[in-house]
Amino acid sequence: MFVLLSSLISIAILLVLFYLSHKRERQQEQKYQVISTLREIVQLLRQHRSATHLSLLYKQVHSSEIHHTQTEILAKCQALIELASGESKPLYRILLSQYQTLFSQWQEQSIAKNQFLHGKMLRHTLFLVDETTVAWLAESERDELIDEYHCHWQVIIENLDALTQLRIAIQDLHQPQGRERFAHCAQRMVRRLNQLTLLSPYHIAAPASVEVIRELEMYASLQQEKLNKTNAYELTSLISATIFRCYDEMLDEMIESLYLPLPKLALRFT
Repeated sequence: MFVLLSSLISIAILLVLFYLSHKRERQQEQKYQVISTLREIVQLLRQHRSATHLSLLYKQVHSSEIHHTQTEILAKCQALIELASGESKPLYRILLSQYQTLFSQWQEQSIAKNQFLHGKMLRHTLFLVDETTVAWLAESERDELIDEYHCHWQVIIENLDALTQLRIAIQDLHQPQGRERFAHCAQRMVRRLNQLTLLSPYHIAAPASVEVIRELEMYASLQQEKLNKTNAYELTSLISATIFRCYDEMLDEMIESLYLPLPKLALRFT
């Protein structure tokens, strides 16, 4: 009788341990899928920002590309609603609604306002990535990584804010005051990019990134004579590529330490 009772208790303990392990695995997979999907949305939104910017700047029609990107983003937002836990679903319903608003109104905006609205949605989406990542680190009791992550995250956000301001300043480059404002924003952007060396020295030391910073410094000192909207926007696209390469590397390292490496993106930085 005692042996039978001991066996039943052992089996019960094993079943509980198996259940808890399976539950933890499901929760990790859910967080992993949420972060992966949000990351894909960020990538698609950057493509949308580029296409809509060119459409507004040159009065060109990019309807097919833009519509396809919008459809993908909305589908991924809907997938997030279905994937998220009950208390998180309202966050992703709000995200879906805000993307729907952006897609229905971008054609009515100025170039600067379009850049601002896309930058705002990028930050909103990135904050959802941040929220999920920090919660995952805390649940996994990886306190040693939380401070490091917060430090790196702050550097990324400051760089993105500086980039948005630089892009907004492009609109008034044809005016003397606009050129001065762009130069001021370029100075700020150089300082922010130099901070990225703490996060990803390899990417910032790469020849392409060094050339970007050199060009920015010339713009900041008003030494660059060929300062026009096309050149300026191409430069900001290169800056965006540098920032998001650093961000993606940082995020991938964090998630791999918790679960698995993130899926490779079909990179198209804009």
